[in-house]
Amino acid sequence: MGQGKFPASVKIGSRAIAFVESEIDEWINQRIAESRGTAT
Repeated sequence: MGQGKFPASVKIGSRAIAFVESEIDEWINQRIAESRGTAT
């Protein structure tokens, strides 16, 4: 998150954050592709 690579959080309350599931899934799939050498 600090390096700007992980999807940004969404503030949902004064002391709570959440993440968009589709953005997390995309991030995970990119990491898998990079580890397998199939990233585009």
